[in-house]
Amino acid sequence: MNKKMKRILLVEDTPSEMERAENLLRSKGLEVITAGRYDQGSSILSKYKAFGNNEDFPKEEKVDGVLTDLFLESNRPYGVVLALTAKEMGLPAVICTDSYHHDNDATEVMSRIASVAKIPYVESIPEEREKDWDKAYEELERLAKELV
Repeated sequence: MNKKMKRILLVEDTPSEMERAENLLRSKGLEVITAGRYDQGSSILSKYKAFGNNEDFPKEEKVDGVLTDLFLESNRPYGVVLALTAKEMGLPAVICTDSYHHDNDATEVMSRIASVAKIPYVESIPEEREKDWDKAYEELERLAKELV
């Protein structure tokens, strides 16, 4: 039986992109927990990792998957860390980034790391950003079905 995703952790440090992705996810009937910085996303995952199986853990803090920007806070690739943490916890995770804002070499290196770690990576361009968030979500759904 496939697990239906209900609640997604969305980590994005650009407010306009956060809003765009959040609206898309909500339009699909999902609840969205947002984090605008790496430490916020990491804190949510850490609490879930430590207490998520406890029956007293608040249901509204449980997540079924993670969508994260690659470069957070001063162009640091913290999205890989968040995605690896989620993966270690048995949660599907997808990295989505707007490569046009970043150094091409850094983007290439990070996409290769994501590939080796078997974390789906969606590279975006400005004209296609909404479609790319949708593509990232579809990949997250695919992963969730594989994990069950």
